[in-house]
This record gives sequence, C-alpha cells and structure tokens, in this order.
Amino acid sequence: MSEKKIEYEKKYLVINKKTSRVQVDKDRVATLFTDTFPAKALKMKDDTIEIQNVSRFNFKRICSICYAAGATELKVVGEDEISTIRLDPNFVDRFYYNGNLNAYLYFQLENFDDNSLEKLNDCKFIVAIEINPRKENYISYACIKNPKKKNPLLAFSDLTEFERWRKRYGTQFKPLEVDFVSLYRLGYQRGYVVNVMSSKYYLPPGYLKKIKNTLREEELCLI
Repeated sequence: MSEKKIEYEKKYLVINKKTSRVQVDKDRVATLFTDTFPAKALKMKDDTIEIQNVSRFNFKRICSICYAAGATELKVVGEDEISTIRLDPNFVDRFYYNGNLNAYLYFQLENFDDNSLEKLNDCKFIVAIEINPRKENYISYACIKNPKKKNPLLAFSDLTEFERWRKRYGTQFKPLEVDFVSLYRLGYQRGYVVNVMSSKYYLPPGYLKKIKNTLREEELCLI
C-alpha cells in the first residue's frame, strides 16, 4: 500500500462515542468517508457515532488509527463508489499496536460475543508498574481508588493509551507487558479498568474468571 497511490482531499472517520475510538464492525471493518453527504446521512441515522474530520491526516496515519482500534480492513465510501482496503500491519506509524485486544473487548463487552471472550485469553495487556527500593513493598501497580470496586488495577491496550494516562497522572510508572495469565494473577481479586483515558472498560473479578475458564489445561496450571 503506497501513500502516494491512495490519497483523498476530504476524509471523515466514523467514531464510536462510547469508546472514543474508530467504529469497528463485527467483521473488523472501519469506515472512511471521502464525501460529506454520505457521512452526514449516516450520522442522522445513528446517534451512537460521531463523524470526525481527519482531512489533515495522511493516509498512513488514518490506517494506523483504524488498525489500533481493531480494524483489519478499511471501507472507503465516496459519493458514488465504495472500495475496501486490507490494512497492512507494516503500513502504520508505530510498531506496537494492540488492535486485537481493543476489538475483542468491544465485541465481548458490548455484544456478549463468547468467541471474543475466548480470544481475550490470547491477548497481551500493559499494566503500570512502579519500582521504589525505598519502600517496604517496593513493587506497586497503578489502580483506581474506588471502595465499591475494590480499587481495580489499571490496564492498557497499547503504549499510546498508557502514555496518555502517564503524562497526566503517573509519571513515576513504567509500562509492563503481560499475558492474560499474568494479568489474572495480579488482579483476579480486584479487577481492572482498561484504557481509563478513553473506553474505560471495567473487567470485574467475575469477568476475569470467565476468561480464565477458557484457558487450556496447561495454561491453567500456571495460575
């Protein structure tokens, strides 16, 4: 995919209001409008979305945004033409994105998709860790202080989400990538809030147990 080959003067992405990310359908397709009229027409039909003008972004940046949200394809809708582009993991701004986690979290928590529930146990997560040798408990993990939810830990889908939070609230924390087994061991009693600066998905202890129950036998031995 070449940036010179594909470029449009007007560009509008469909954004999910709840997640503040690009809207991704069940087939993991995001939508880009290159004409104002069909974009406005869709907005009038669906009050759960917003239409965001991204004309200032080049096509590689737009592909990166969609890929990070969990899309594997991009549907480009013009006034009289619709085309679909397969998103290339090599045609993105950064080397680290975690679109699978963003997609499966949305599909499972919004649509109760059991297939996505099982796939979550294969995803990677980022937790915020602080190491301070001067403290008795020198390793600590970032959490939200909320007695009603047992102070759930924070988790992030990618470094972009982590940095958004760290710059504002936790400059002393570092990112640590973990698999689901490690995530469960750290927070199975407290749960997690994932991407607290955007989608704010809450994974309570009971939900973590549901994901754990989809693990293979050899993985369960590690918990």
